[in-house]
Amino acid sequence: MNVHSFFKGMLWMLGMCLVSSVNDVIVKLSGLSGSHLKDINILFFRFFFATVTLIPLFLSDFRLSSFKKSQVHAIRGGLFALAMLPWCYSLIQLPIPLVISVGYLTPVFGTILASLILKESFSVARWISVFFGFFGVAVSVNFSFTGANSSIFIALLATFVFAVLDIVNKRLLTQKESLISTMFMPTMWSFLWLLPIAIWNWKTPSFHEMAMLLILGIGSNLMFFCLLKALGSYEMSALQPFKYSETVFSCIASFLCFNQIPSVSVLLGLGFIVPSALYLTFQETRSIK
Repeated sequence: MNVHSFFKGMLWMLGMCLVSSVNDVIVKLSGLSGSHLKDINILFFRFFFATVTLIPLFLSDFRLSSFKKSQVHAIRGGLFALAMLPWCYSLIQLPIPLVISVGYLTPVFGTILASLILKESFSVARWISVFFGFFGVAVSVNFSFTGANSSIFIALLATFVFAVLDIVNKRLLTQKESLISTMFMPTMWSFLWLLPIAIWNWKTPSFHEMAMLLILGIGSNLMFFCLLKALGSYEMSALQPFKYSETVFSCIASFLCFNQIPSVSVLLGLGFIVPSALYLTFQETRSIK
């Protein structure tokens, strides 16, 4: 590992957060969040279009070895679907600020799992960045932990599964698994796992909604690609705190697209998030040198 690898991984992780923010803007602008479609329909078509748009790349990079780990990819796809379903449920049952805060526990879980399973460095700088970043998110949502009930455990389960998926993705990359295969196979399996549930709760999207879902599926692939490139560049535990940058990108996107000025609490939260990322960058660069 060298400084170049660290900055490369950092930029890919920031790219993932940027694409995620753009996806959120697309959902809000398209009206999907207020349409007649249920969350399961949106999830299903997201994975469907993500799978379809990856087929040409998968065929051009086709390897029989991709199917040797079909069971692993089926489990990955199942875990992804398993995480997304309770996550959408928690968005309905819990206050949004609380769900956002719980979601930002993923870097905490990811850092712990990377240290225990991947045997990555357990540096103080990484932990400081993780927890200060999380504290910044909590400040930005005004510590809005009211309204918690049993659904909070469902949201925590989804967050933990997302962290486990990061570990599995990292492990597959270290085993020289094809990048395209690592993207296509679990996406296809997520689509297949959700198919029976989507049929049971079927809602036909309009042409406009279908176009927006196609864009959302492509955006999901871009997010996945950036994540895998980041994990393949540097240690996972060192990159986890940069996931908090999504808050920064969301504030910028809200201002540019919806003319929404960040509240004082959000700005205070950014006062913790940005310095924690800069501190980690400085410490990682110094330790490598």
